[in-house]
Amino acid sequence: MLSAYAGLADTYVYLAFSGRLSRDRAYRSAREALRKAVELDDSIGETHDTLGVLNWRFDWDWDAAEREFNRAIALAPSYSCRA
Repeated sequence: MLSAYAGLADTYVYLAFSGRLSRDRAYRSAREALRKAVELDDSIGETHDTLGVLNWRFDWDWDAAEREFNRAIALAPSYSCRA
C-alpha cells in the first residue's frame, strides 16, 4: 500500500530532477511529506525508498541511504524502485 504522503514526496523529488522545482524547495517539501508518512505508518516500503533517494541524491549520506533502501526492500520486496 502506497502512502499518499510517500507519493507526494516522490512527486517533489521528480519535479526537482526535471528542473520544474528548485532542489531546495523540493527537498524540504519531500522531507515534510515523508515525516508525515512515517508518523502515520512506518511500515510502508515506498516511504523508505524515497527516504533512501533523499539521503543518496540530496544529502550524499551513503550509510543512511543504504539503511533506508534495505528497509524498503524488506517491507516491499516487489516494489520497483525508480531512482
